[in-house]
Amino acid sequence: MSTPVRLYIGTPTANGFVAGEHASSLAGMLANLHGQGIATAYRNIDGPNLTIQRDMLAAEFLASDFTHCLLIDPEMGFAPALCQTLLAHRKQVIGAAYATGPLDLSRLEKNVAGRSLDAARALSYEWNVRLLGGSLTVQNGIGQVEALGPGFLLIERSALARVAADEATPTYASPAGGKLLPALFRDLTLGGAVLSHDFVFCRRWAALGGETWVFPQANVRRIAEMRFGMPYRRVLEASELTRDQQSAAADKTLASDPGA
Repeated sequence: MSTPVRLYIGTPTANGFVAGEHASSLAGMLANLHGQGIATAYRNIDGPNLTIQRDMLAAEFLASDFTHCLLIDPEMGFAPALCQTLLAHRKQVIGAAYATGPLDLSRLEKNVAGRSLDAARALSYEWNVRLLGGSLTVQNGIGQVEALGPGFLLIERSALARVAADEATPTYASPAGGKLLPALFRDLTLGGAVLSHDFVFCRRWAALGGETWVFPQANVRRIAEMRFGMPYRRVLEASELTRDQQSAAADKTLASDPGA
């Protein structure tokens, strides 16, 4: 018999900020999970450095008896059932792709030629995902990627514990005092270059042979001065149309070239 899911939900915040849409999304998600009999705990750590706060949340999770850790950034709006969808895929590391900033209008001006406005918009955002070989093969609604940012990332205990215990993962003193934190989400230097903290955990996980998966259908929206973003599948569809004009299929390799 499989172990029942016990979900630890962690949100790092700066200056106590949580978007209103995030709060309503979270409330809906908790209601859905509790309706399915899934035990949850919610934890927020506030401070000046989101990467350190993610490390603190991960350490707290590893000291608990919860089975899964769901990291959600405080400005994310999402469908209440998204977490249940990710859990159903039974992957050790799986999450949602989302736009990391507002629409790039100069890129939009370039991309709109020969495309629908919706396709041009999809290609004019920066996204929190790195594809394997520049493409994504979608099967059963998900695809394996090189790395994914932690703004909406579901991680099984086994994956977090393995990365935390790896000798290649450094530790540092917790600002809360009392113990050392594994640097799971802090900046990583590779070949003399600093890798974005968005991708550090997935790179450490990949170095141990782990896989990261994305659910591109997810409509996770970042709320700042205005709401922005769309489902990442729009990027895949738009890129496919620039190549051979064929429609996207569930089990087809879809190419993504956001710089096109």
